[in-house]
Amino acid sequence: MTTGQAMAKTLCTYFNIGPRTRKFRNGANLQRDMMEAIGYAATLPGYYSEETQKALAVGFGVVLAWQKHVEAYRLPGEQVTQLIALCPYQFAQTLAKMVDDGVTNCGEADAWFRAQRVK
Repeated sequence: MTTGQAMAKTLCTYFNIGPRTRKFRNGANLQRDMMEAIGYAATLPGYYSEETQKALAVGFGVVLAWQKHVEAYRLPGEQVTQLIALCPYQFAQTLAKMVDDGVTNCGEADAWFRAQRVK
């Protein structure tokens, strides 16, 4: 299992997410909760168990890049629309793919998103 796959598995297990899980649960946005969990794992040692923290912290750079490029609408509108519409399971898998592809900062994420554009 790759680092990104371990992160996605941990996210899905922690938040009880499957392929059919909807984006909102009891009024909470699961994507936002997952990004917040990754941020906590990377910046607040001891917030999660050591195993969970290790699995989630690797996605910190990816989450920052996601917030900059997707949530700040720095990508083409069509691409942003597709990315925002991802269900939580697909979102976790996309973050995992970014981690496995070596994205660690916003510059690398820009190139990664550019390569993923639908032609």
